[in-house]
Amino acid sequence: MLHFVIAVIVIIGTIWALVVFPSFRVVALILVGLGAGAYYWSTKEAGEQQKREHDKKEQEDAEFRIKKKAFCEAEQKRWDIVAASQIEIRNTSLKQAASYSVFNDEYDVTASVKNISKSKVTALRVNVAALDCPTQDARAARCETIGRGNGEFSTDIPAGEVRQINGMVKMRDVAKPRGVFAPQLRVSGVRAALDASDENSEGGSGLLNRYIYGDCK
Repeated sequence: MLHFVIAVIVIIGTIWALVVFPSFRVVALILVGLGAGAYYWSTKEAGEQQKREHDKKEQEDAEFRIKKKAFCEAEQKRWDIVAASQIEIRNTSLKQAASYSVFNDEYDVTASVKNISKSKVTALRVNVAALDCPTQDARAARCETIGRGNGEFSTDIPAGEVRQINGMVKMRDVAKPRGVFAPQLRVSGVRAALDASDENSEGGSGLLNRYIYGDCK
């Protein structure tokens, strides 16, 4: 209530001063003009700042799109260098991963991989099948498929050499085998270095770029 009374007194006093003192009117007009000018200038500056920020973001987005396009084009080339037939899979192992969850659909995959191409292999896409076989050494044609999953495994296999891959795949609703539980791995994609100096292969700035640009699909 006191604040309201004070505000009323100030307003009345201001009106009285404007009526009685001409010089006060002049000062008041000058102050109003200065205030209006300051408001106009600050509004204009804020608008220009907003435009500058918008233009900067547009430029950054355009540069990001250009860099991502270049990265994805290079990635596509990396996945086209080596055919899946140039990779040999040996000594496969498939085990249910340790988990506290009742519905555990994660499986640990291990295998030895031979790169018979002339390029360094940096990643593999693999189709994984869980088989129910009548015997340990039975051919795949005699086995039943009881689960399937897909995985991508980072690796570093020089041309003509063998390395082990380790990773995890998800397979839902895998049936309990009646015979011998066995894995079958088929390579569906191979990622290779563009050349000996390809810094965007796995590791270093390559991993950073994959994190920055994300999925190229």
